[in-house]
Amino acid sequence: MMKRVLCLAVCMAAVLLGVGESHAETVVNGSINLDTTWTVEDGPYILNSTVSVNTNATLTIEAGVEVRVSDANNSYELRVLSGGAIIAQGTSEAPIVFQSNGQGSAGAWEGLRVEDGGALLLRHGVVRHADFAIRLINPTSSEITLEDIAIETFNSRGVIATSGGGFTMSRVM
Repeated sequence: MMKRVLCLAVCMAAVLLGVGESHAETVVNGSINLDTTWTVEDGPYILNSTVSVNTNATLTIEAGVEVRVSDANNSYELRVLSGGAIIAQGTSEAPIVFQSNGQGSAGAWEGLRVEDGGALLLRHGVVRHADFAIRLINPTSSEITLEDIAIETFNSRGVIATSGGGFTMSRVM
């Protein structure tokens, strides 16, 4: 009887503490053609190739989501094409993290890339292990807002815009 009570107590503690709980992992490749939301419950999101958010598609990334990019090929990036958008609004308690899925060295993946006409709203985020953390390509007609962003362990530059254009950037370190 005592063994059963002890076993029941251990099992209840494991359930309450989440021991043995598995988290989902979602592998993403290719193009996002429809409005899509990445959630904490389905994360982390593993990018095994360059992933493009195409025209008329919006990728919404919830607070606390982790995006890991395979470093098998350091040219992989998360790309927003003209007419596409990423809305990624983390919080100070639950930032959105973009990083390498491997050992985490600088330049392990290319970074976030926004083409002219694309939109990026990134608040309370961390970008690490990239070559160019955030690259804005001719952002003359892009809508870009970067707020409360930490850029860590990058290879070339933190944020780069290849030509004129306006974007909002505050508290980017």
